[in-house]
Amino acid sequence: MVTCPKCGEEIDHLENFRTVVRQFHFDGRNYFYVDTWGVDKDEYLCPECGEVLFTDKRKAAKFLKGK
Repeated sequence: MVTCPKCGEEIDHLENFRTVVRQFHFDGRNYFYVDTWGVDKDEYLCPECGEVLFTDKRKAAKFLKGK
């Protein structure tokens, strides 16, 4: 386990939130999925305090490995 630098709690994972674009066709009644693309925002948060610790997957993985 590692310690969150913001709250000091021991954690074994991070919460990941991503913003993506999803395209649908709408026929007036129903939505039909078309495609998903692009990550506009990629944040890795402490599961205890909710603070953003990283915005880079490699740095988040390195942190969880204790490096």
